[in-house]
Amino acid sequence: IHLQAKLLRAIQEKEFEKVGSTTPINVDIRFISITNQDIISAIKNNQFREDLFYRLNVIPIHILPLKDRVEDILPLANYFLFKFSKENHKSLKMLTPKAIKKLETYVWPGNVRELANIIERAVVMDKSKIIDVDHLILDTPINKSQNKENLLDQEFTDKKLSDIEKTLILKTLAKYNYNRSKTAKILGITTRTLRNKLNLYNFKKIQKY
Repeated sequence: IHLQAKLLRAIQEKEFEKVGSTTPINVDIRFISITNQDIISAIKNNQFREDLFYRLNVIPIHILPLKDRVEDILPLANYFLFKFSKENHKSLKMLTPKAIKKLETYVWPGNVRELANIIERAVVMDKSKIIDVDHLILDTPINKSQNKENLLDQEFTDKKLSDIEKTLILKTLAKYNYNRSKTAKILGITTRTLRNKLNLYNFKKIQKY
C-alpha cells in the first residue's frame, strides 16, 4: 500500500524522488499495467488502493484465456519453438498436425505461461526435428480442492511409468547441470515436489544447488 501511494503520486503529479533524495524529478511517462488478480476484491480487502485503480484503469483491455483464443495457440507455439530452440542451441523443430490438434484442444489452465513451459520441455527433451503428440506432456486438469503435489505423486503408481519418470528427471537434471530450480521449471513441478521425487528414488549422487 505504501508503494502504491508513491506510484499514484508519480502518475498524478508526474514527478518522483530518488531513494535518499528530496529533489523531485519530473517525468513524462505512460503506464501499461497487467494483472490476473481480482482487483475489485483486492480493493474491498484493502489490498489495493481504489484511487490508484481508477488512475490506471483508463483504457481497460480484457484478454480472454488461451482456451478461448484457439487461433492464437499455433502462432504462440511457433514463437516459443523459435525462442527456446535458439536459447538451447537446438535446430528449429516443427509441430506435426496431430501435435497442433492436441495443443488446440487442451484447456490451458495455466494460459500462455503453461504453453511456453510445455514447448520448452519438448524442445529440451527431444532430439528429433519434429514435435509429435508423444512429446507434449500436458498436465491433467485437477480439482482445485485437491493437493496438486500429492496428486502428482499418485499419478505414477505403475512401475513402468515410474521408470519413465525417473529417466525424465535424471536427463533434465543432467541437461541443466543438476540445477534443481531450472529442472523443476522445465518439468512443470515445484522444487519441493522435485526434492520429494529425488528422496523417493534415493538419488544420492545428485548435487545440491
